Amino acid sequence: MKPTATPKSLDLHADELALVADEGARLLCGQRFSRIVEASERCLLFQGGFTDLAVDLTPGFVHACLSGTRRARGEVGPFVMLLRKHVGGARVTAFRLARPGDRVLQVVFTSGVTLFCELSGRHANVFLLDDAGVILGAFFPTHSVTRPLHVGATYELPPPPANPTTALPVRFPAEDTGAAVDAYFTGAMRAAARERARAAALTAKTRELERARRTLAHLQADAERMARRTEGKRLGDLFLAALPVWPAGATTFEFAPWDGTPTETLTLPARCRTPAAAAQFHFGEYKKARRSRQVVQARAAHFAALAARLEAELAALSARPAEAFDPPVAAEGQGARGGKSPDRKGKKTKPPATDAGVRAFVSSDGLTIEVGKSATDNHRLTFQKARGSDVWLHARDVPGSHTVIFCGNAPVPRRTLEEAAMLALFHSDARPEGRGDVHWVQRKFVHAVRGAPGKVTLASPKSIFVVIDPAVIERLYAGRPSA
Repeated sequence: MKPTATPKSLDLHADELALVADEGARLLCGQRFSRIVEASERCLLFQGGFTDLAVDLTPGFVHACLSGTRRARGEVGPFVMLLRKHVGGARVTAFRLARPGDRVLQVVFTSGVTLFCELSGRHANVFLLDDAGVILGAFFPTHSVTRPLHVGATYELPPPPANPTTALPVRFPAEDTGAAVDAYFTGAMRAAARERARAAALTAKTRELERARRTLAHLQADAERMARRTEGKRLGDLFLAALPVWPAGATTFEFAPWDGTPTETLTLPARCRTPAAAAQFHFGEYKKARRSRQVVQARAAHFAALAARLEAELAALSARPAEAFDPPVAAEGQGARGGKSPDRKGKKTKPPATDAGVRAFVSSDGLTIEVGKSATDNHRLTFQKARGSDVWLHARDVPGSHTVIFCGNAPVPRRTLEEAAMLALFHSDARPEGRGDVHWVQRKFVHAVRGAPGKVTLASPKSIFVVIDPAVIERLYAGRPSA
């Protein structure tokens, strides 16, 4: 079932924002905000004693509401630190629209500063002003050519709309508007995130299927070419049959086979001086073509099975419900306000770090092998998790994932090294080839390239040639430790 498309923009319009302002004036005036954080990279969250104020500037979902359900992320930016300095502990004295019929929310504090929240589509922003109307800071840097909005400039309201639009229906009730706005936009943003995650997953799986199909087509063409080269056996037989009657010193001979078949012109290959050498040459070419054909047919069978499996996975992915594409749930100990969970002694501790950016495997010898996913994950795996004596691997001369064998100071068994090299090759652009060289070296000889996450330089690397064994890859994936 195809999910319902999300409209391009669901921003609050002026009439709905007026309802939010009326409710905020009733509930927020006189209240202090005990904590100011970020609910996301584009959402400010002012946490108070009775209710919270969320100002979300996410494109297509720009809104403000009174909320008690938003969670804070674990980081804060410079603007939040500025707000904590000037707003922290101050009471709200006014909460209103800066201009009737417009989408600019004004919040005045007892500390003398004023917050202007411009909730106007893709140019949405939040500005902090001092008591003289001078801009102290903005949530997002702006380079407007119509108004001076840099720090130190006197703030001016945006010009009113030149052509007022027709009245839009109000989607929220006059009573308990904040909860209705919060629930509506939370659901809409979750649905949009699900759709984006679903589209990304389908695109990635489709590309993988297309690569498998292209590789299969190339292998089938190679198999047909090898089949045509098997006629070297017939030429070798003809040269052997012509050996008794071949003229001395001749390089070309018109030979009439004894079985009555048509006469053929036999020419010695450039590297052969006698018909016997030519026969051995053609027999050797026939043997190489036969062996290559067997290898190509085996690889073609593997990629045919891979393409069939990817088609089934793509069909299953298309049929998955929308809820299956939700992001992972936050750590259990993290509260609704994003604080740190206390341990048994009452001390606050950080939630445990996750390893979502790596794939973990266990080798046949019981050693842990981890493979990075993105460039940032590769950098973190190599330079934050791995120790100097661990073994680092990467497919040679092609883009791919960093691979680390966590061995400590112990030597790495040959079997584990080969399995890790297969994983490094499997998670690189050399996967369609099925074989290749893999660099390996101790982690202490790997150095980062400044300003380019994931790029490294190596000191005296060693190289190992491996052929990807599908059975080994399946066993390693089947034996992955549970998350």
